[in-house]
Amino acid sequence: MGVLKILIGVIILYNIYVGENFGQGWRYIAFVRAKSQLGAGTLNLVSFLSYIQAKSLATGDEYLASIEFGNEVVSGAGETIVHMYGISVR
Repeated sequence: MGVLKILIGVIILYNIYVGENFGQGWRYIAFVRAKSQLGAGTLNLVSFLSYIQAKSLATGDEYLASIEFGNEVVSGAGETIVHMYGISVR
C-alpha cells in the first residue's frame, strides 16, 4: 500500500499495483483507493505522476498513453453510474 498526498493536509491511501512487460513492454500502474468513495471527487494527476517519478517507476521521459477510471471487478456484482465526467488541463 502506498500513501499519496492529494490535497494539502489530506492523506488518502491507495493500493498501488505495478505490472511489467504488458503488451510490447509497457509498465502498467494502477492506483486503487483503499477506501471507496461515493459522490463527487477531484483528482490532481500531478500528485500521481510525481509519486510515480519519486518511486522511480518513471523517469519523466516517458509518454502518458492513457488515464482510465472504472471498476476492477474481482467478484460479486454491482454498477457504476456516472452523471458527469470532466477533465480540466491547466
